[in-house]
Amino acid sequence: MIRVADDDEYDATRGYGWLGERARRCEPSLSNAEIAGGFEPGDHTSGQRPYAQAAPTVSSDDPPVPRSFAVRVPADGNYRLSLTLDAARMTAGIDETIVAYVQERRLVYRGPVPPDGHLPDIVANVGAFVPDAIGKSVDHRLLVVTVVARRPIVASLDVRDANVPTLYLAGDSTVTDTTAHLPLRFGRSHTGWGASLPAFLDAGVAVANHARSGLSTTMFRNDGHYDPVLREMRAGDVLLLQFGHNDQKDPLLRADGGYTDQLVQFVREARDAGAYPLLVTPLARNTWTPDGTYADLLADFANACITLGRRLDVPVLDLHRVSMAFITAIGVEGVKPYFRPGDVTHTNEFGSYLVAGAVARLIAHVCSDPSLPRAYRDLAAHVTAGFGPWSPSDEPAAALASIRRPSAASIASAAAGSPTESTAPTSGLAGTSSSAPSEIDTSEDSDATSTHVDQFLRPYDPLADATNGDDADAVLTRDHAIAIATSVAGLVPVYYYDGGLADVDAGNPYATQLQSALMNGLIPSSMLSDDGGRCDGNGDDEHGDRTAATGNAVSDGERSHASMQASETTASTMGRPSLHPSEPVDLEEMLVLAVRVWLTKHVAGPLPAGPYDNVCTPANRRSIRLACMLGLLSPDGSADLRSPVTARTAADLLRRLRV
Repeated sequence: MIRVADDDEYDATRGYGWLGERARRCEPSLSNAEIAGGFEPGDHTSGQRPYAQAAPTVSSDDPPVPRSFAVRVPADGNYRLSLTLDAARMTAGIDETIVAYVQERRLVYRGPVPPDGHLPDIVANVGAFVPDAIGKSVDHRLLVVTVVARRPIVASLDVRDANVPTLYLAGDSTVTDTTAHLPLRFGRSHTGWGASLPAFLDAGVAVANHARSGLSTTMFRNDGHYDPVLREMRAGDVLLLQFGHNDQKDPLLRADGGYTDQLVQFVREARDAGAYPLLVTPLARNTWTPDGTYADLLADFANACITLGRRLDVPVLDLHRVSMAFITAIGVEGVKPYFRPGDVTHTNEFGSYLVAGAVARLIAHVCSDPSLPRAYRDLAAHVTAGFGPWSPSDEPAAALASIRRPSAASIASAAAGSPTESTAPTSGLAGTSSSAPSEIDTSEDSDATSTHVDQFLRPYDPLADATNGDDADAVLTRDHAIAIATSVAGLVPVYYYDGGLADVDAGNPYATQLQSALMNGLIPSSMLSDDGGRCDGNGDDEHGDRTAATGNAVSDGERSHASMQASETTASTMGRPSLHPSEPVDLEEMLVLAVRVWLTKHVAGPLPAGPYDNVCTPANRRSIRLACMLGLLSPDGSADLRSPVTARTAADLLRRLRV
């Protein structure tokens, strides 16, 4: 054992230490919150105590803070952790409930500080992955453990190899691990359900979450996220696949076409590696029409997934059915506290825990079938009931009566019946109350009161600002054009700018809208260059448009990718594209923006050759063809795609898309 002082911050030479501000400034990899535990201070936390050990004067009224410790391990793989807290100093009413994470906010414990301070055994996966901020695979070899409490005091940490199978998660923003901004307030941060799944599994299996925001089945492969999985996946591992939210808007990835074809390929490759594929139907959105009818926008993909599972003899977890039953039972307003404020697609911490519990329950029920291969049945045997209910009304919650988790047998027996048979609000999503939140502040969320209206059907009110302003007839700059398109697309604004573009700083008046547009693929690749990094590469011909569908915008833009301090260094701008924000936007670029807005609300079929195929940028060809079909361009090929566009012209194009 090595004694570690409170001020021993991580040092690469030493290979261990606390993740304080100095370590994050000095170690390039630690400037990326995705690698360094999943917490980003942000400028608005000035004066807060984001990482320091709590002072003796801390009271139960203070917000919890994360305390992260990193260890550089000798190789990628799974590790068993024995974590002990200083129970004597963390109790006495200061910390009735604490939370523990590994890696990027993967939940491994929630509950009271045990009397002896020793948490249940934890298993964590360390491996290469593709951080959003870097865009390429990084093999960091860092094992990060975080305790979130008002007075987070770690007494000891023991790390050993763990020879256990790995559950690899492949998916989109509804599954992914995500970062959170400080000061920490549970309920405000986008948190994919995959981040909470470890809380419902015992230490006999490790979770490696490679899901990332904005990914379709093709992007997961083409953008490099699948490469580390293919390298590390071994016989006996399980590959869980949940896609659909981003596939649904790409005409090449229709539910009965490209989407199914891609899943078939993943299944075949998993089996070739000796691993076992597991399909999950896409999580339902909280989407409703103005007349109060639920709008099921993912039914085709859920049905295609189920059909494929039957054809290939792959178990399917019907999360879509279970989550939709919960949403419709509890209603549009009742379910909002489980989504990030102002969002209809992305869960917060409470929703993540709720959905992860449902996934675990489905695993216990579906994978325990005696006719399935043993790897599935072993996974089902590792399912637990988690750490008790965690709902918005539980914050702050009283200490749980017991830290012992029920056995797999008890949760499996509870799952034996149909999860949607009951009419109770918790039907299908066991373990969480449906009570409304007591302290979720939505005062900063301009759209928080209107999300019950399906964003596919939202009126385009933001265009009034573009046409009524003094500069309505002035040539639009690129940043202004993207800001208008972002508002029209209904992307819920982010509250900060984290340097996603190499030549845009936080002082740009459209910075937060550019951040949201960038992280949701609204910006065409033709507007991005590699002056300060790599081109985004989301050309229409290669991947289709990357913009997320209904409500799929918030957390993709909400994700934190690097500290503001790091964005001022060469290392942090590496891999970030340049926009040249003050350049005029031409007709071709504005049309592509408009079409991408349209594609957030519709799906386009096959597109025939068009009159502008030989004059537009090749990466924009599909969008320009679609613009012709939508009546935005003259069909005789006479329009000048290089002509500058004014705000009034841009607004007219976007208004015409309302038809």
